[in-house]
Amino acid sequence: MSSPSFENIDKWIFDYLEGNLSSKQKRELEQFLSDNPELDVDFHAWKESYVEQEEQVPVFQLNLVKPYPYAQVILSSSVVVLAVFAIIFSYLQFNHLFLDSRYLAENIDVSKISIAEDFDDWSITKIADQTPVFSDNSDKIMSTEKELSLKDNNQIVPLSNDFNSRNYIAESNNQRLENDSYMLNEGNLSELVSTINNFRLAQIEASDNEGEIVTIESEETILKANQNNITMRKRFQAGVKQAKRMLDQPVALSNSRDPNIHVPMMTGYQANFGMAGSTLRTRFQNTTRSQWHGSENAKIQNLLSYDSYIYALRGGLGLDLAYSNYGDGSIQDFVSSITYSPKFSLSKNVSFEPAVRFKMGNVELDQSSQFIGSRIERTRGNVRDFYTDNQDPLGSSMWYRDLGVGALINTKWFYTGVNVDNVRRHYNNIYSSEINDDFREDLYFTALAGTEYKPFGKEIQYNVYAFYQKYGALNEIWTGGGVQWRALDMGVSANQNMDFVASLGIKTADWSVHYNLDYLESRLLNQKMLSHQVSLRVMMRPSRYVAKFLS
Repeated sequence: MSSPSFENIDKWIFDYLEGNLSSKQKRELEQFLSDNPELDVDFHAWKESYVEQEEQVPVFQLNLVKPYPYAQVILSSSVVVLAVFAIIFSYLQFNHLFLDSRYLAENIDVSKISIAEDFDDWSITKIADQTPVFSDNSDKIMSTEKELSLKDNNQIVPLSNDFNSRNYIAESNNQRLENDSYMLNEGNLSELVSTINNFRLAQIEASDNEGEIVTIESEETILKANQNNITMRKRFQAGVKQAKRMLDQPVALSNSRDPNIHVPMMTGYQANFGMAGSTLRTRFQNTTRSQWHGSENAKIQNLLSYDSYIYALRGGLGLDLAYSNYGDGSIQDFVSSITYSPKFSLSKNVSFEPAVRFKMGNVELDQSSQFIGSRIERTRGNVRDFYTDNQDPLGSSMWYRDLGVGALINTKWFYTGVNVDNVRRHYNNIYSSEINDDFREDLYFTALAGTEYKPFGKEIQYNVYAFYQKYGALNEIWTGGGVQWRALDMGVSANQNMDFVASLGIKTADWSVHYNLDYLESRLLNQKMLSHQVSLRVMMRPSRYVAKFLS
C-alpha cells in the first residue's frame, strides 16, 4: 500500500476507521493529517458517518452452545503426564545401571580366563610341537610394548624408541621365552596357563588402551572442530543481527524541502532554481535588503517571488520580480523571471528536479551620477571602472535577456544541487562608452548541499548546509546551520573570509518572518560593514491533487 496522499486519503481514512491499518500505517496517516490540517474536515466527516455495528446474539442460540468436555481434557492430560513420568523414570534407571561402578569395564577381573578355553587355543601338544607360537606372541607383545607401557593405575605412558630401550625389551622377551620353555618341559601346567593368560591380558589391555587413545584423540579433534564451527556460526549470526538492527533503526535525518539558507538574498528558490515548486505548496515571499547602509556604495534590493507545483505541468512554476538601487539611484535594475522545474520521481524517497529559467531585465543609468569617473561595486565583490578617462554615458537605459539552468536532487534525508545563471552571457556595457568592446555578463555558478535532523518525538529540528557561489571576482564558500524549536527559528553562517550572517525568526506551517544581520566585506572600501535583511513568507494550502505526480 502506497503512502497517504491527497489522492488516496479517502481510502486511508476508510481503512483507518475499519481497523485495517497496522500500527505503522496508523502513525503514517496521523503524521500526514498533522502536516496537512486542511484534511481535518474530511477526516471528521468520515468519522461521523462511520457507525459501529453491535454484535447481537439471538436468544435461541445461547441454548445451542455445546458444553465444554472437561472430563475428556482431564483424562487426556493425566495420561500424558503419566507417560512423561514413565519415560523420565526409565531414562534415570538406564543411566544408573551403566554408571554403577560394579558394571564398569575397568573393574571386571579379566584375569579369570577359562582353562578349557585356554586348552582349546593352547594345547600342551600344540605348544610342544609349535614352539614358535610363543615367539609370535612375544613379537606381538614386543610391538605393543614398543608403543605403550602399562602402569598399576592403568595410565598409558609411551616409551621412548631409543636403542637402549629396544635392547632391554628384546632381552626381557628372550628371558620370558626361556622360562616358558622350562615350564613346558617341567610340566608346570598351571604356571603355563597363568603365563598365557598374562600375555593375552596384556594384549587385550594394550589394544583396548590404544583404541581408547585413538578414540579420545578423534573425539577431541571432532569436539574442537565443532566448537570452532559453533563459534564462527555464532559470530556470523551476531554480525547479521547487529547489521539488521542498524538497518532497521530509523534515521532522524529529514528534508522539509524548504531550507533557510543564511546567505544574502538566497531566499525562496534563488539558491537553486529546482526548488521552485518543491514544497508542493503555493509560496509567496518578499525579501528586502539594505546592504552597507550609510556608506557611499550602499545598495537597496527587493525580491518578490511566487512558486507552486502545477499538476498540469508536472512540475513547479516560479515567477519573480527583482529590483535593486545602487548609489542612491545611480544605477537601477528591474528584472522579471519565469522558472519551470519538472519533478521526476526516481524512487519513493528520491526525486530529480531540473530547472530552466528565462529572465528579462532593464538597467537604468543616471547620467548625472556622482560616481561617473570613479570606481563602483555594483555587485558585491566585483569592482569596476565607471566611465573613467573623461567619458560620457551614451544612453540611460539598456535591455537584456538571458537563460539559467539548474538541477536539484531531493531525497528523504538530504538535498543537493547546482545552478548556472547568465548562460548566454548577455551584453552588459553600462560602465564605458566603448561600444566596440566585448562586455559580457559573468557566469553565475552556485552549488548547494544540506540536510535536516529532527529527533523523533521532539519539537526541535536542526539543519546544516554548505553553499558555494562564484560570480566574476566573487568566489566564496558558506557553511551554516540553524535550529527551530516550535515556532522559533535561529541560524548562523560564515564564509572563508570570516564574513558572517546571523538570523532570527518565527516560522510556522503557514507563514514565517526572518531578520538577518550580516557583516560583509566591501572590496571597494576595503572594510567590513553591517547589512540588514528581512524576509516575509506566506504558504497557501495545496490542492488535493498537487502531490499526485510524486506520490
